[in-house]
Amino acid sequence: KPQNRKTIPSTFQTLLMASSDSKTHQLLEAAFYGELRRVKKFASELDNGRGIAQTLATVKDNMNQTAIHTAAQEGMVNICKFWIDDLKLEVDPKDAKGYTPLHRACEGGHLSTAVYLLKKGADPEMRSNRGFNSLHIAAEKGSEELVRLLLSKGADVDALSRSGTPLNLAAGQGKHEVVKVLLDHCANPNFYLHHVPTPLSAAILAKSLCCVELLIAAEADLDAISCGVTPLHLAASEGQTEIIKCLLKAGADPDVTDMVRDIVY
Repeated sequence: KPQNRKTIPSTFQTLLMASSDSKTHQLLEAAFYGELRRVKKFASELDNGRGIAQTLATVKDNMNQTAIHTAAQEGMVNICKFWIDDLKLEVDPKDAKGYTPLHRACEGGHLSTAVYLLKKGADPEMRSNRGFNSLHIAAEKGSEELVRLLLSKGADVDALSRSGTPLNLAAGQGKHEVVKVLLDHCANPNFYLHHVPTPLSAAILAKSLCCVELLIAAEADLDAISCGVTPLHLAASEGQTEIIKCLLKAGADPDVTDMVRDIVY
């Protein structure tokens, strides 16, 4: 094994070890590292007469991830090009989580890989099992460049998933750069879903003063009850003194009761 190889994350290593045979393991590992020669070698050895393309398309780990999923997650564009340009295989195969290679590229934060996949017809609106499209994933991971790319391709800034909009997800992770980009593209700062915190409440839970300030500037509702509490109640329960000061300065009402009729003292 080359000395300059990066370490395979433990979660992926577990999936590799669960693969059905050693050559499957070696092929997917080669895709992870972007080692095209080895990918071709192991695909040839696994080929039982179907041809390299069909062989490679059916080599999967126990989460149904193929070589292109693995490569896209790690930004290995050469493997993606071999899969799509040379073998003419599907651009948007789904793994067991419903993730496509574009989803995996967004999860890994790989802009050039995402650009390539989109150029080849990858669908940014395809949904994972959680209802996430590529913008949800990029926003949650905090990739400003990928968020800008997807918005430039016409992605819906307020696309809904079971966990809310991209703004909910970015705010909930404290990704203030992405929050700013989404708000600059007119994301709704007051999106409400019964079981999902508003973007402002999500930012408070993430203890992100920067996100709170951005949302206030975008006219987020300072007294909206979300998941049973107001932003002030939530900040108080989380012990976020600076956020409490910020909310009060912006005009939050300390006398608004939450769903159990408490007020902030």
